[in-house]
Amino acid sequence: MFALTFQLEIQKCACDWAQLNRQKEYISTSLGAIQSHLHTFWESTKYIGSDFNERFWSYLKGVNRNTTTPGGGGEDDLLLLLTKPESAVDPVFVACMTAEESRRLDVGDSIDLRNVHGYFEIAQVTDRSVSDGRFKVHVPGQDPEWDIWLNCSDSNPIDLRRVAKHKSISRRPIYRERMKSLEVGHYCDVNLSWIGLSDTWVNAQVRMKCQFGSGQYQFVYFHPQTQQEQFLWLHVDNMRECAPYGTKTVLKDQVQKEEEEKQDTEVCCLF
Repeated sequence: MFALTFQLEIQKCACDWAQLNRQKEYISTSLGAIQSHLHTFWESTKYIGSDFNERFWSYLKGVNRNTTTPGGGGEDDLLLLLTKPESAVDPVFVACMTAEESRRLDVGDSIDLRNVHGYFEIAQVTDRSVSDGRFKVHVPGQDPEWDIWLNCSDSNPIDLRRVAKHKSISRRPIYRERMKSLEVGHYCDVNLSWIGLSDTWVNAQVRMKCQFGSGQYQFVYFHPQTQQEQFLWLHVDNMRECAPYGTKTVLKDQVQKEEEEKQDTEVCCLF
C-alpha cells in the first residue's frame, strides 16, 4: 500500500514538473517575442525630441543598457530588462566632455576637437602639463604649428566645449528623424552660440555635408550684426544649435511682432 502511494506521488510530481517545464517554456517564448518587438521598437526610435514619449525615455535615459543588471522587480527594471539591445545604442547627443573627463585624458588618447569653424575632427593628446592641467592636441595631417593647448576646467568653458569623446560627434550619424532628409540647399534654423550669440537663431542654408558619414553640416547664414555671409559647422542632432526651418526664427519674429503691436495699442490708449 505504501509503495503504491509513493509511486502515485512520484507520478504526480513528475506530471507537475513536466507542467512547470511547459509553463516555463511558454513564458520564455512569450518573453522572447516581447523582447524582440521591443528591440525593434527601440532600434527604430532614435529621435529624442518634443514628440517623443518622455515617460518611456525617462526609464532609459543615461543608462548603459548593455552593462546594467536590473534588480528589484519594479516597472523601470522590467522595461530596462526587456529593452536591453544586442548592441550599444546611445542616441543621446553629448556636446562636450565634462571637466572631470578631460582631466583623465593622457598623452596618446584620441578625442573629438571642435575647430574655430564649429567642425569636430579627430585629434590626439600629445603633451600634458602637470602644473596646471592643460593638455596639447594635434590633428593628424595638419602641420604641428597648428597644435593648441587647452585648459578644460570648469572655469574655462570656452575650451571645454571644444572637446568631446573620441568619434562621439565626428563620426556620429544622424538620429533625429526630422533631420535625416537634409540635403545641400535645404534650410534650417541654427543657433549662433558657437560664435558667442547664444540667444540668436537665424535661418541658414545647407552648403556642405560631412564626408565621413557624420551628421555634421556646413551652413551659410547672414550675421545678424554685420549682415555679412558667414559659414558654420554643426551636428544636426544638437537640438541646442539646430532646429527644423521656421520653428525657432518664425516663433521669435511672431513674439516680437506681438510685443510691438501691444506697445502700439498701449500708446494709442494714452491719447
